[in-house]
Amino acid sequence: MIASEWLTGAGLVILGIVTGFVGTNTGGSVFFTVPVMIGLGIAPQSAVATARLASLGTMLAGLRHFHKHGKIDYAAAFPAALLGLLGALAGASLLIEIDPLLLHKIIGALTLLLVALSLIKKPLAGEPRPSWTR
Repeated sequence: MIASEWLTGAGLVILGIVTGFVGTNTGGSVFFTVPVMIGLGIAPQSAVATARLASLGTMLAGLRHFHKHGKIDYAAAFPAALLGLLGALAGASLLIEIDPLLLHKIIGALTLLLVALSLIKKPLAGEPRPSWTR
């Protein structure tokens, strides 16, 4: 039992380092973090809640760095933060009430959807969009 807990702890440390780097450079890493935590044996609700708390450190470190270099559009950020706060409150309330088995399936489906969406090539700034997207 102790060896299993040690491996889970070591897995979480490695996960934290990797997702801290990915999250700061891409704007998010929870779609990776939560499934790995579930795979390590953490209950879905706890995995989501723990990942949210862990992402706070990544977010604050990134925010400090981006602010220092003048990369934050505060006019857009404040309304988005308010809407994000409202969504987080609603989501946390729902998370507490939802059946863990259903949540596990939802997380799996959303993870697959996000992976599929990330594989779709988006044009870079200045590149013409494909005709089928117009």
